[in-house]
Amino acid sequence: MSDLALILIIGVTFWPAVNGQFLFDDIAIERDPYRIRALRDPRYQGWLGDLRLWRNDNGRCLTWWTFRRNFDFCQYSTRGYHLTNVAIHATNVILARHLLEHWLSWERALLAAAIFAVHPLQCPSVGYISGRFGMLAAFFIIASLELFLIGAWWLIPVALYLGWKSKQDALAVPLVMGGLWLVTR
Repeated sequence: MSDLALILIIGVTFWPAVNGQFLFDDIAIERDPYRIRALRDPRYQGWLGDLRLWRNDNGRCLTWWTFRRNFDFCQYSTRGYHLTNVAIHATNVILARHLLEHWLSWERALLAAAIFAVHPLQCPSVGYISGRFGMLAAFFIIASLELFLIGAWWLIPVALYLGWKSKQDALAVPLVMGGLWLVTR
């Protein structure tokens, strides 16, 4: 029930962003000839094109892959891009609540997640389509920390790799894990 309440709060808070347009950095994403507009190029169609994108990219190709899927469904309509960002943010908030429950009571973890959900610092990440880079990286960062705490060591490299392919911020997570290991042992 608490996850549903968090999703409802996020939906109400960020619904105005769903009808937004391409803004600032989003315009560069829309006009990027090698990633979005090149999708019409037959060499980059289908899953083989996805593999070419992954192989030829020096970083952030997972996020570009999500933009490609948005393009497949929405073309240049921004609604699908914004809905995807809101869904990623909602997933991050729920994962953060589960992560916080390792240290806080259920009620305090829910309150912290609710603050995280609607905090003004989240507006650019959710409202701008280009904010997806950081939100996807945050998803894999939070997931890798959760995996670390529950002892699923074999999945941590996968989460870190996918986080790195979303945005390079994820490369700092091993330092955080080292600090958590020192504090919790």
